[in-house]
Amino acid sequence: MRLLIFLFFVIFYNNSQSAERLFNKADSLFNIPNYEEAISTYNSILENNLESSEIYYNMGLCYFQIKEFQKAKHQFKKSIILNPELKIAEERIIHCNNKLLKQKRPKLLTQIWRNKIRNLWTVTIWFSVTILVQTLLILLIVLKLFYNKKIPNTYLILLLFSSILFYYFVSSLIIHNTNILS
Repeated sequence: MRLLIFLFFVIFYNNSQSAERLFNKADSLFNIPNYEEAISTYNSILENNLESSEIYYNMGLCYFQIKEFQKAKHQFKKSIILNPELKIAEERIIHCNNKLLKQKRPKLLTQIWRNKIRNLWTVTIWFSVTILVQTLLILLIVLKLFYNKKIPNTYLILLLFSSILFYYFVSSLIIHNTNILS
């Protein structure tokens, strides 16, 4: 019986020593900073069924540093569950929420519609249609002014408006493509 108790003590002592070594290793990796490796080391501590609010808090800091704010928030919440008096974790959750709100800024309805219309055609097609409409507009103006043809002003206004609109979509698509490439 004493041998069995002694074996349990040795196993428990070795596990606690290895967990402490792993924790120190993870803290060192955090300070280097090597956040991904620190996270995996903290996870290996948790896999040994040893958990503490400090481990979850430190993992939250690692995730925060690599800009995975949702995971960081989750880890901070776990640390608060284990230690409800950990006020700094509550502050970190607020920081995560602020970062998440900045990342997921909603688009306006006008932006959504503009993007859908802009992406209907390629730049070449938008440009060709714009040139065609502008040419037609110039032709109708010339016919009206120099050849005294009866062309209603509504056609001219409609073509002018269409020309401006198509030009807007061409330039918007070119700027959008330039921003993607840079």
